[in-house]
Amino acid sequence: MFYYMLALIVASVHFIKIDFDIEDFARLYMLEGEWTATANDVEVVEKWKKSMDRLLVCENFVVSGSKTIPKEKINLFFSGGRIYLAPIVEGQNKNEAVTFDLVDIDKNKFIFENLEHDFPQRIVYEIRSVNNLHAYIEGDTKGGFKKIEYVFKRKQQ
Repeated sequence: MFYYMLALIVASVHFIKIDFDIEDFARLYMLEGEWTATANDVEVVEKWKKSMDRLLVCENFVVSGSKTIPKEKINLFFSGGRIYLAPIVEGQNKNEAVTFDLVDIDKNKFIFENLEHDFPQRIVYEIRSVNNLHAYIEGDTKGGFKKIEYVFKRKQQ
């Protein structure tokens, strides 16, 4: 009986939603600004801007040579005790947002999940310092587990 109850508790923890407050969301204001990462001879750029106290917006694009290619727009928002990351990827999901729920904050590491999404199921932003941001997307695919990492540096103005 003890092991049955323990298994039930462990299994149910995954389904418990954690409430966050506006102070938790305010920690994400550190994303504000322009961030760049280099991958496969292209520059990945994320421009974050605080639109209002409960909303950050981001434009993500790739610079390759003289071409600038928009990739996605992201809304990061606080609503009803929850924090959501909602990217709209060019040419995917009928150009509609896919919402990821913040499931954990560990110091300055923010883990967003949508286990129903094909790929990724997890988006993680880790603010390592004022000028360093580590981000990655990960999840299961038909070909197995996949993880794509980005090491961003804040662009100095």
